[in-house]
Amino acid sequence: EIAGELESSHGIQPDFKAEPSPGQYLDTFGVMSQFSSWMKDKGVSSVMVLSHKDHAVRCAKSAQHFNLVVHGAPLSLISWPEFGCDADGYDHNSTQLWTRERPPYISHELKVRSKMMFNKQ
Repeated sequence: EIAGELESSHGIQPDFKAEPSPGQYLDTFGVMSQFSSWMKDKGVSSVMVLSHKDHAVRCAKSAQHFNLVVHGAPLSLISWPEFGCDADGYDHNSTQLWTRERPPYISHELKVRSKMMFNKQ
């Protein structure tokens, strides 16, 4: 989604885009799985995670699962309202109900992180 937005709105051509299988949802771990294969083929062993602050831990843990060294980048300077979100970075019109406000997202995030730990992801 981010790569597509960078491409369509800003003319930035990504080197690689993770894509879902037809009719499937692509979760964070699935994105990292696709990226890790591509990065290993290119000899890349570290990544910089650019994500929403509430999603950063899961993004980093997913990358670490694939033995990548993770570097973080602070996104506190983003003016979320410019992108149609509230001050915390949530879109009240999102099609993913749990991403419309922070409390349901945090609840969802904790469940997914628990599942990742159980599945050793």
